[in-house]
Parts: sequence; C-alpha cells; structure tokens
Amino acid sequence: MNKLKTSYIIFLLILFITLGIIILLPEVIPSFEWLQAIIIGSIYLIIMLLVYILLIRLWAYLQNVFDKTRAIILTLISATVATLGLLFSFIFTSLGVGQGYMGGTFYKELYFPQDKVTLYLYDDSFLEPLTTVKIKNKKWPFMKDIFFIENCYPSEIVSFRHNDSLEMSGKDIVVKMNLKTKKVKKINIRKE
Repeated sequence: MNKLKTSYIIFLLILFITLGIIILLPEVIPSFEWLQAIIIGSIYLIIMLLVYILLIRLWAYLQNVFDKTRAIILTLISATVATLGLLFSFIFTSLGVGQGYMGGTFYKELYFPQDKVTLYLYDDSFLEPLTTVKIKNKKWPFMKDIFFIENCYPSEIVSFRHNDSLEMSGKDIVVKMNLKTKKVKKINIRKE
C-alpha cells in the first residue's frame, strides 16, 4: 500500500515538473497554440485525477488512524491545499505559456519563402501602442522577439521589401531588417 501511495506522489511530482518545464518553453507559433492547449489540458486532467485518488487514499488512511472528526478536518485541509496548488499552477502556466492573459494579441503573419523567414506581428498595447515583431525558429514551432515598434499599432505599420532587406515603418520609427542575417537597425524619424 505504501509503495502505491509513493508511486502516486512521484507521478504527481513528475507531472508538476512537466508543467514547470512547459512554462519555460519559448512561445509557440500561433498555428500550434491549439496543440499546446490540448497537452496542458490533458496534464491538468491527469493531475486532478491523481489528486482525487490521493485524497480518497488519504481519507481511508486517516479513518483508520484518527477519529472521524479529525479525519474529516485533515482531508478537507488536504483537499483545499491540493485545490489551491492546482489553481496557482494553472495561473502560472496561463501566464507563462504563450503570452497568457496579459500578453499581446496576434495580428498578422509575414512570410518570405525565398529567405525562409516567418515574422509574426503582435499588438502588445497596454497604456500606449506597441507592436512586437517575432521571428519563427527555423526547425521548431517556436518564436522569439526580434524587435519592438513603439507608439504604433500593427495596423499602422507599413512594410516593404527591397532585395534582402525588409523595411517596416511606423509613426516615428523605421526598422530595417536584413532577412538573410536577421540583423535589425532602428531609425527614429521623430518630427518636432
């Protein structure tokens, strides 16, 4: 019986560690977000099932050791702690995976097949307009931030390609990016 309880606890810890690793992964490209949601949802369902099984086993154990009142109180405390643990892990996962509740909104994808470069524009506006441009990893469905365009919504950005470079202009900034080397140069054109 103790080996069974220990194996449940070890399996539960492995699943919580897996959730922590998922938080640390880079952002997935927008077309893979559904797969990421299914994986995380499945892990949470397994964890809830294991917590339920552990609580049933704990209840049976506590009934044999303590009187009924203490067993009920200890089981309720354990259930509350387990529920709060799942709630906090859900909140941290939601904030860490993708961009969470406070993250930007996907606006548009720019694909350049000849250079095998995919850029994603995100509206990261909160108090002021901000556009984040992310680039896709070559082999994996992950992306990373490459540059930001301040004081500009994604719908206001004008982009045009000239040879190997891409030029994106906002209200008071122009960003030039070499699509081969992925080097970025910002030029402020603030009018006074």
